[in-house]
Amino acid sequence: MKWVVDIEFYFRYLKGENPFYINKVLVNVGLGKEQVTQDCFRLRPVEIPENFYLLNKVGVGNLRNIRVYDAFWRLMRNLEIRDKEEIPASGYPGEIPAAVLSMIRWQRVLPLRLWKIGILSKTGMFLNYIFHYHKIPA
Repeated sequence: MKWVVDIEFYFRYLKGENPFYINKVLVNVGLGKEQVTQDCFRLRPVEIPENFYLLNKVGVGNLRNIRVYDAFWRLMRNLEIRDKEEIPASGYPGEIPAAVLSMIRWQRVLPLRLWKIGILSKTGMFLNYIFHYHKIPA
């Protein structure tokens, strides 16, 4: 993994632990062209398989968490996924959760430029979330 490697590490490391907050800067991250993040940013063949891998690893039921749901909404929006066939074409061969398929269908209703408007995107995501929440397996 290149894109979600840090998030996957946090899930593994914190599983079964009791994290606590330290009010002190412990890590500084530099920004630059040489970052792996810069090489992977908005690349479907990297972001799509890795995000779906992570979702499957932690459980599709995590889409019940509105922040996770929003992350997948934005993933589909930002990578301009307009058809479900674009997911396997990007390198993910597995099953696509029904909620994600619905996100793709809903986002086809409006032009992409309108979904880039924050309040419109958040409202669309929230309505889609409410519509699908009860259908997401726990």
